[in-house]
Amino acid sequence: GDPSDHVDVVSLSLGITSSPDDFVAETMKNIMDIGIVIVAAIGNFGYSETFSTGSPGNEEDVIGVGASCKPEQVETLLDRFGNKACDNGIFKSGIDGFLASFSSKGPTALGTFKPDVLAPGHYICSTKIGIIDKADPRLKFYPNCIDDKHVAFSGTSMATPHVSGAAALLKQKYPDWNPYQIKYKIKGTAKDLGLARIYQGSGQLDIFQAVNSEN
Repeated sequence: GDPSDHVDVVSLSLGITSSPDDFVAETMKNIMDIGIVIVAAIGNFGYSETFSTGSPGNEEDVIGVGASCKPEQVETLLDRFGNKACDNGIFKSGIDGFLASFSSKGPTALGTFKPDVLAPGHYICSTKIGIIDKADPRLKFYPNCIDDKHVAFSGTSMATPHVSGAAALLKQKYPDWNPYQIKYKIKGTAKDLGLARIYQGSGQLDIFQAVNSEN
């Protein structure tokens, strides 16, 4: 086959509590170095104030994604643990957006800054995994949306595909760009929410600016 006809973007809604220099992170770096963009969730351990990021999202070269809430979600929605995921007493509010309380926070164990960007990750409508019947208590935190085949999930895993989509659009527009150029374009056009870098990274993903702004 043609080795140049490989996947361009890998979206990883997964992770483990580990160092950014573990074997998983090293594998991600090697993949980035051959021209494939890696986008990974940063983790859902944000109730720890700092140093709560997970691998591989906390690997330095990977685009690590944290989760944000919409302003209208403040004080109204619960996460899977029954806590208010957008509670002013727990999470950090910015100028135009809100950091979900569950979104893991940096820095990493090596002192590097993560996450790289935030994207919407609270109550994101998606296809349902398996069968969740009407009596299942999980529906209290994962309500149906659209129809009974879809459910609203929360987590940095739900934020990650937004950024992966942005990376794919950039790769389509700039096919010769390497993963690092795409990463820094996404970070460079993110909307600063006025939060600490260890909470928001470069800010909230702005796909329109990323794709349409001048280089």
